[in-house]
Amino acid sequence: MKGYTLVELLTVIAILALMTAITSHYLFRRERPFALQIAARELASCLRQAHAKAIASNKPVAVRVGLEKRSFACPGKSGQFPLATRILFRTIASEHIRERTASIRFWGDGTATGGNIFLEEHGQIWKIRVNWLSGEVRLSRETSWPEL
Repeated sequence: MKGYTLVELLTVIAILALMTAITSHYLFRRERPFALQIAARELASCLRQAHAKAIASNKPVAVRVGLEKRSFACPGKSGQFPLATRILFRTIASEHIRERTASIRFWGDGTATGGNIFLEEHGQIWKIRVNWLSGEVRLSRETSWPEL
């Protein structure tokens, strides 16, 4: 007679219960471990999209980052950073719109105002670098917060 014993069935049920408990801990907890990484990737994507649009339309396109509101916006796209995110935005002085808002502007020839955006939450640090000469956007994981 083919089949499973009661011990085998209980073992499988116990393993499934353990996996469910571990998975639900990561899915439903308040601070999601990948929220900052996702936000950093979305901002980098937004910057790349603005760079491409500036070249295609031969007109300046800006991406604004609200440091106080923890948000960013470019034409057709916007996003939020997690609430506990610490933000450091280094760019030229003319791109500081207000005290807590700054932008990176891309020009039709492919250049940009350039800058670095650092994001940190729970020891996780991401850097987005925009090259002023080429407009290239690079996203990298950092090990330490930059010195002021």
